[in-house]
Amino acid sequence: MKTHGSLHSETKEWSSSLSRIRGFFLLLLSGAFGTLPASQQAWSQSREISLKVLTVYDDNLFQLTDDQKDAIDPSDEFSTFVGANLEYNTRISLFDITVNGDIGGRFYANNSQFNSEEYRLAGRTQYLAESGSAQFDAMLSRQNLSFSDPLFRGTNIRSLERFSVRGDRRILSDFHVAGSARVSSSSSPGSDLRGVNNTIYAYSAGIEYVSPIKNRIGVGYSQSRSEGDGLRTVLIGGDPILYSPEASSEGVYAEIIWTAPVTYSLSGRVGYTWHDDRSPRDIDYQGLTYNVAASWAPLRSLNIAARAVRSFSSNDELFSNGVVLNSYSLGVSGTAYGRLGFNAGIERAEREFRFLPRNGLEDSMNRTDKFWVLQAGLNYELGSGINAALSASRVLIDDSTIADDITSNAITLTLLKSFQF
Repeated sequence: MKTHGSLHSETKEWSSSLSRIRGFFLLLLSGAFGTLPASQQAWSQSREISLKVLTVYDDNLFQLTDDQKDAIDPSDEFSTFVGANLEYNTRISLFDITVNGDIGGRFYANNSQFNSEEYRLAGRTQYLAESGSAQFDAMLSRQNLSFSDPLFRGTNIRSLERFSVRGDRRILSDFHVAGSARVSSSSSPGSDLRGVNNTIYAYSAGIEYVSPIKNRIGVGYSQSRSEGDGLRTVLIGGDPILYSPEASSEGVYAEIIWTAPVTYSLSGRVGYTWHDDRSPRDIDYQGLTYNVAASWAPLRSLNIAARAVRSFSSNDELFSNGVVLNSYSLGVSGTAYGRLGFNAGIERAEREFRFLPRNGLEDSMNRTDKFWVLQAGLNYELGSGINAALSASRVLIDDSTIADDITSNAITLTLLKSFQF
């Protein structure tokens, strides 16, 4: 039987070993960037577990027109998600390590065939120093695809694995070389989506100017490759063809990340993309892309944010070998009376689908859809780690392949209980 003294000695040895391992890890990474942390003893952490119940009423679950809704009883639905969330953050000198995850189940009142178990686990390790930075991200998930898209007349489970790394290193004064790499793999057990399981590889390289307060301006080159994990038979020109959604893209870009203390922030990337469709359809694309976001806080309790996006992507979840997206949004959020929070927003989006092989048939290449999304919500801190939120949204869809427009309304009630430990 171990004595109190021997246990104390083993505890000291274990603590010492951890300290040596931590110090060695810090030395390796700091050596790679040429900067040794000033204090290896700085160590802080926070841990939180939250229990969540989220109930949604949707008056048009299947995104149908009014005439189509009349043929389905009921066309509306109550769904409830019950789950738990974990948040963990620790800081060791110049390292930030964050882990967060969700696990739970989603249940439908009238469509129990859509009940599902879901999870998401994500982690990030970040190193920040004057001479450079490094960041590694990983994410695993199994979740329901949203009903908010007219291409889905039901729900499907989608699993995603994503790993990415990014780093930059000072080479001259405030100029840095920067690079990133990413690999992601998505799959589905459902027969409708299994044919578009895919893996995407991507990387970028560039030069950045990094100001003393960490604002950044840079230019670079990016490339990605999408590989289909399976084949499916579709009709192209009336002939059956084995189809796989394979493509590659490359582009050049300029980007900025600029933040002024408290008042405003600006981030954006503007570039030009060349897309090489390597599927039997062989529909290439080239054009301007951008993603620009700005925020302004006229008061400490009020924030206004705007975003404009033009993108081209091989979005296989939409059964498309290429989607051109134009989206514009404006939102406001803030707090009132200390514990009451509010938010509201509006978004306008338009998508052009290049090709949609679906159900073994050749779909229209000229398909487009247009969205208006309106939403507003309130949240209130009840105290003792309990939060309640109520939100409402309205979606209007104009689909070029459907004669009538689609409208849907949803109300969401969320209760959250958090525990610090």
